[in-house]
Amino acid sequence: TKEGHFAFSNRPGVAAKFWGVNLTFGANYLDREQADQLADQLLRSGYNTVRLHHYDEALVQNGAHSYDLNPEPLDKLDYLFSAFKKRGLYVNIDLYTIRKFTKEEVPELGGEATGHIKELFPVSAAAFESWKQFARNLLTHRNPYTGMTWGEDPALIGICPVNEDPLFMTLEAAPAAIQKIYREKFQQWVSANALSFSSDGEKNALYNRFLAETQARSDARMAQFLRSIGVQTLLTGVNCGTHEALTFVRERYDYVDNHTYMDHPKFLEKSWSLPTQFAQPNTIEFAAQVMREIMPCRVYGKPFAVTEIHFCWPNAYRSSSGIVSAAYAGLQDWDAVYNFDYAGTTKGVTALREGHIFHLVNDPVSLLADRAASVLFLRGDIQPAKGAVCFAVNEKTAYSGDWGKPHWYPGPFSLLGLVTRIGSLTGSADAVLSSAAAGQAGVATAVGEGAQAAKGVYPVSQDLPQRLAQNGVIPAASVEAGGNRFVSETGQIELIKNSGAMKVTSDRSELFALGPRQSQQGRIVSVENGETFGSTYVLSADGKPLAQSERLLVLCLTDSLNSGVQFKNEKATILENNGSLPFLVKRGLSKIALRLPELPGTTWQAWAVDANGARLHAVPLQRADGALLLQAGPTAENGGALAYELKRSSK
Repeated sequence: TKEGHFAFSNRPGVAAKFWGVNLTFGANYLDREQADQLADQLLRSGYNTVRLHHYDEALVQNGAHSYDLNPEPLDKLDYLFSAFKKRGLYVNIDLYTIRKFTKEEVPELGGEATGHIKELFPVSAAAFESWKQFARNLLTHRNPYTGMTWGEDPALIGICPVNEDPLFMTLEAAPAAIQKIYREKFQQWVSANALSFSSDGEKNALYNRFLAETQARSDARMAQFLRSIGVQTLLTGVNCGTHEALTFVRERYDYVDNHTYMDHPKFLEKSWSLPTQFAQPNTIEFAAQVMREIMPCRVYGKPFAVTEIHFCWPNAYRSSSGIVSAAYAGLQDWDAVYNFDYAGTTKGVTALREGHIFHLVNDPVSLLADRAASVLFLRGDIQPAKGAVCFAVNEKTAYSGDWGKPHWYPGPFSLLGLVTRIGSLTGSADAVLSSAAAGQAGVATAVGEGAQAAKGVYPVSQDLPQRLAQNGVIPAASVEAGGNRFVSETGQIELIKNSGAMKVTSDRSELFALGPRQSQQGRIVSVENGETFGSTYVLSADGKPLAQSERLLVLCLTDSLNSGVQFKNEKATILENNGSLPFLVKRGLSKIALRLPELPGTTWQAWAVDANGARLHAVPLQRADGALLLQAGPTAENGGALAYELKRSSK
C-alpha cells in the first residue's frame, strides 16, 4: 500500500497482516497424513502463515553438490507446501541457511569445504553460481500437488535469498582466507574510487561503507536472477542486525525483515550442547528490549516483518511473550511476525516431547501465549500509533565505528517505540522530513545530528524521549522523567520498568504481566497476582467488546519446566540437564475481577479447559461489588489449568 503495508492484488488498499511460526529441520519433512494434521492444527491455532526454515540441508543429496535436490524429501516438502496452501496458510522461505558446499564449489578456500558460505556469495563467482542453481532447481520445479512452480505460486509470499548474512556480523568469525579476500577487495575499491583516509577512524568508516555497498550489490544480483527465472514473490535480505548502516541496504528491498530473541542461550562448552547459559531477564524491566531494539530498523514506506522472534525456554518470564510481542507489533503497525519455532523434528510434530529452548509445541506456556498473540494482532485489538518519528540515517555517522562494526541505533531513539511509531529513512533530517515516504507514513519529526527542535528535527540525546514529551511531539504523560514508566500514545499500553509490570487494554482484550502480589486495574478487568510472576490474558472469544461478549477466554500463565530439569545455581542461569516429561507447571493463583453487566435471565459459567479448548471441569464464580470474581491459575487443586472459558447463558 502507499503507506508501506502488504496487500493482496485484488484488495490493493487493504493492509494484509500475518502471524505465523517457523518449522525447522525435520519438521519440514512429514508424511502426508502428518502434513495434513499439522496444517489443520496450525490453522486452528490462529496462524495464517508458516516459514519453512533450515530445510535446505536435508533437501540436497548426500555427497552431491549443494544444489542437487533429493527427490524423496522434495516430494515431502512439496506436499507440505500444498497442505498449507489448501488451508490458506501462506509460506515464507530462505534460499540458503545451513547446507554445505562441496570443495569444488569453493575454490577460493583452496579446496577446503566450509560452512562459511554466506560471506562468499558476494565475492565468489563459484559460490554465487551454486546458489543460483539451488534457487533455480527449487523455484522452477513444478509442485505436483499444486500444479504450479514454487516461484510462481501466490502462496509463497516472501523470500530471503540468504538467511542472517550481514557482513558486519558474519565476517568476524570467518576463516582467515575469506577475511583476506575482503581486505584485498577493499583496497581495490578504495583505489578504483580514488578514496583516501588520514586516520584509523576514517579507514574504518570507509571499510564499513565498502561492506554495505558490497552487500547491496550482491543482494541486487540475487534479486535480478530470481526475477529472470520468473519469481514474483516479494524479496528481502539482511534479516538480522540493528546497525544504522544496514538501512542503506534494506531500503532497496521489497520489504524489511529482522530477527529478535529474548534470552537466547549461550553454549559454555560445545555449540548446541549442555551446559547452557541463560540470563533470566524479565524483558519488561529492560523496557521491552526484545521488541524495542529492532523497531528503528523499519524503513518507512516498506512492510516490516519479523520472521524470527522467541522468548526462549526456560526463561521464567516468558509467559509475557504474547503480551509484549502483540502489543508493540500492533502499536508499531508491523506487517508480519513469525515465532521461532513451532517444531524442529518430525517427532516434535507427531508426539509430545519435553520442553526445548525454541519449540513452541513442547512448551505449554509459550504455546498458549502465542495463540493469544495471534488473535490480538490479526484482529487488530491493539491500535497503531498515529504519530511517527523517523531516524535520519546519514553516511557520516552511520558508517563510523570499529573495523567492520559500525555502531548500532542509539538506545534513546528506540525508547520512543514504546510510545509512538518509529522507523528510519536515509538522508539528511530535512530531506527525510520532506520525502514522500515520510509524508505517506505520517512522519512529522525526525531525529538526526545537530539540528534544531524548532524545525521538527532533534539531535540524539539521552533525554530524547523526555524532550519530545516536553515539546508535545508525544503525549506529555507518556514518559516519566526518570524513564521508568512508558504509556503508548493510544493509551492502550503501559510499561513500568522497575516493577517489571505491563498492562494492555483494548475493547476486546485486557492483558496483564505482573510480579508476585502485584495488582493492576484495566477498564473491565482487574487482576491481583499470586506468589509468582505471571501473565493474565482476557480475550473476547466471540469478537464482541468485552462488556458485551458472551464468551471469554482467560489464560493464567506462570512457568513450565520438564521433570528432573537441573540448573547449576539457584538463579537458574546455567542449565545442566533438560529433564523429561511430564511437564511441571509453577503454582500461581490469581484473583480476577470482571466488571461485566448483569443481564436479566442470564448467568455466567466457567470451566478450566485444555490446550484444545475442551472443558475439563467447572470453576466457581462469585458476584461482589458489581464484578464477577474468578480465581484462576495452575494449582494442585484445579489440576494445573492454564486456560479457562467463561460463557454467558440463559438461566
